[in-house]
Amino acid sequence: MSEETAIISDCTYSFPTPEFPFYHSTVTWEDIEGELEVTEVRVDGEKTRDFQVFHESGESYDKVLEQGVNPEVVTRVDWENDESYTLEFVLEDSSGNEHTKKVRKKAPSHGGYWDSNWSYYAGAVLSEPAGLDRNGEPVHVTVNVYEDRVNDPDEIRVVEIDPETGVPEEVPSQVYGADTWNVSDLVEQEPFRYQPTTTLEIVFPADVSPENEKVYLLFYGNSGAGPENYSTDLQVESEGAETIQNDYYSMKLAEESGFINEITMKQGLNSKLDHGMEPPGTVHWNPGIYAPPRVWSHASDWSPPGNSWGLDGDLMSIRKYWGEMPFDVDQASASVTYKFYANVPYVIVSTIIKIDEEIAVKAIRNGEFVFRRELFDEFRWQDNRGKKGNLKLDEARPHPSPAVRLAPDIPWLAFVNNEEGYGYGSIPLDYMNASFDGRPPRTTQSHFYVEVGPWVYWCRPIVNTFVTNNPQRMVKVPDGIMYLERTAYMGFPLHRQGGTKILETYQKRLSNPLELVELHMDTDSRVPEKWVQGIISEEFQELPPDEVFRPDQE
Repeated sequence: MSEETAIISDCTYSFPTPEFPFYHSTVTWEDIEGELEVTEVRVDGEKTRDFQVFHESGESYDKVLEQGVNPEVVTRVDWENDESYTLEFVLEDSSGNEHTKKVRKKAPSHGGYWDSNWSYYAGAVLSEPAGLDRNGEPVHVTVNVYEDRVNDPDEIRVVEIDPETGVPEEVPSQVYGADTWNVSDLVEQEPFRYQPTTTLEIVFPADVSPENEKVYLLFYGNSGAGPENYSTDLQVESEGAETIQNDYYSMKLAEESGFINEITMKQGLNSKLDHGMEPPGTVHWNPGIYAPPRVWSHASDWSPPGNSWGLDGDLMSIRKYWGEMPFDVDQASASVTYKFYANVPYVIVSTIIKIDEEIAVKAIRNGEFVFRRELFDEFRWQDNRGKKGNLKLDEARPHPSPAVRLAPDIPWLAFVNNEEGYGYGSIPLDYMNASFDGRPPRTTQSHFYVEVGPWVYWCRPIVNTFVTNNPQRMVKVPDGIMYLERTAYMGFPLHRQGGTKILETYQKRLSNPLELVELHMDTDSRVPEKWVQGIISEEFQELPPDEVFRPDQE
C-alpha cells in the first residue's frame, strides 16, 4: 500500500465543547483506499491515548478510516493561542503495514488553553434539564486525581468556557473536602491496578441557559498557586451565638445546639422571625421523638450535640451536628446538616433519624419550623396536582387539632404575613424511610400538618398517634430503621418577585438541579494499554485474552 492511501485534507483546533469537553484538534481525511486503522497518535512527538475516529454515521470504535467517506480524528490537544503543533498518525493497513501521516498547523489567536501554569484539568459538562435559566446555581463536583498531580487543594481553579466564543473565565470555587488514598504496599506490588489518589469535593456557581449544556474546566497541578479569595456575600460572625448571613437573610444559631434560632429576612424587608417561647425556643426543632414516659426529645434540645463539625468558605458554610437523641432517648440517634450558600435565598437542611434499638413511641417527627403566632396571618401551599390552597390563621382549627393535613411530599408550603409583606417557606426535596434488614420501615400517617396555638408550626410526622383522636396508642419501631429528608427553607417578599411564585420557581429548580453529564480527564501514561480485569471470585473471560493486561506477560 502506497503513502497515498489517505490524505489529510484539513486540521482545525477547537475549545472545549459539551461533545468534546477538552481542548482538541479535528483532522479530516480524504482519498482513502482500503481500510486503515489509526493505531497511534502523537502530538509534538508525545504519544496520546485520547483520540476518537468519526464517520458520518458516528464514532468508529475500532478506529478505522473507511474508504468512501471523509472521516475525522478528534484528538485532545491542549493548544495555546498562536502556537503551532505537529500531529502524527500511525496507520495500519489490512496487511499489517504501518504508514505515518503528519500535519503541522498553527492554532487560532483566541480560545486556547486557559493558563499554562496549571498542568491538568477535568472537563465537566453541565446540562440544564427543566427549561429554566440558571444563574449562579451552586454545583457540587467530586473529582478523583492522581496524588502526584495535585500539590494542594488551594491550587484548584474552575473556569467557565463561553459556548459561543470559547473565551475562558475563572469563576469562584471552593474545595470543601480533600483526602488521599495511598497504601504503599499495594501500589508497589501492583502499580497497574493501584495509584495514590486524591479526592476533591468542589462547589462553584454555574450559569447555564434553558435546556442547554456548558463546559466548566477544573484546573489543578500548579504548585505555585496559593488560595484565591473570592468576594461574595456569605459572611460568618462567630462571637457568641454564630450568625451566618448573605444578601437574602441573616440566621442566628443557638449557642447550645447550633440549630437555627432566629431569622432576619433582608431583601428590603428587615423582618425578624423567631420563636423564643417553649424551650428550647429555636425556630428549627426537629428531628423529634415522643416516647413517654420520657419527655419530648427534639434534636434542638442538644446542649451541646454529641458531635459537631463545620467549615466556612467564600461560597458555602456547613454546620453538622449528630449524636444520641436528648433526654435519655438513647435508642435513637440523629444528624442535622445545614448548608448555607452565597448569593442564593435558601438554606438546605438534611436530617437523619436512626433507630438504634427498638423503641415504643407516640410520635417521630421531622421538618418542623416553629414561629411566634403574631408573625403570620395565613398559611399557603401547593399540592401534587398543582392546586394551591390557603388558610387564614384566625379562621383555622385551633390547637391541639391540626389546622390542615397535607401529603408528605407536596411541592411547597409557607406561612405569610399579608400586612407586612413577607413569607417563609419550605420546599421538600427528598425524603426516604428505609430499613437496614429489608423489613418495611415503620410509618403511620406520614403527612404534613399545621398547628395554630400560641405559636404556629408545620411538621412532617413519620409515626404519629399523639396528634390524633386516639392518642394513647404506643407504636413499636424496630431497630435498624432510618428516616431521611432534605429540604430547602427560604424567606421571600410577598408583594414583590411574584410572591409565592418564587417558591414554585425554586421548587422546580432545586428538584431538577443542573446535571453533571460528563467529567472528562486525560488518560495518564501509567494506565496499561490493555484492560485490567477486576478481581473476581472466579475466572471469567470478559474480553479476548490478547486484549487483557497480564503483568507476567508485560
